[in-house]
Amino acid sequence: MNFISVTEKNIEIIGSSILKQKLKTIADKNNENDNIRLHRAISWLKCAEEHSDNIDVKFITLWVSFNACYADNTNNDISLTEKARFKAFLERLVKLDEDNHFFKLLWYKFAGPVRLLIDNQYAFKPFWDANRGAKIAWETYFKQSKIDLKELLGKPASP
Repeated sequence: MNFISVTEKNIEIIGSSILKQKLKTIADKNNENDNIRLHRAISWLKCAEEHSDNIDVKFITLWVSFNACYADNTNNDISLTEKARFKAFLERLVKLDEDNHFFKLLWYKFAGPVRLLIDNQYAFKPFWDANRGAKIAWETYFKQSKIDLKELLGKPASP
């Protein structure tokens, strides 16, 4: 299911009404839990669209919509942390993204903000660990992390 239409210079975000129609066309291919989660996510997305003039409400409803997508009530593995569930969700999205929409979004639309985030030591966990007294060479890890992430941004995900 495509949520965005991406070409090199043009990115079109698909709205809730189109997503609702797409969900109806694939509902029989999904399990009931996935259909409920996606319906919930689309409903919250619609709410965000209706409150586009209120940035706070829009942010909160988009966040709830996103969380509805990856919350999985059928996964009873309590050993998974929220971080692990989130990572698994993103890996699943990238795996299903046969047209490399995520790569195109990061590379063509958000390359600047992503690079700023990668270059920000305050967004790097080992920086804070070192500031709390951990004996780690966070600067070395930070430099290598920046190299690795920028290299990854330069190529689409492989199947």
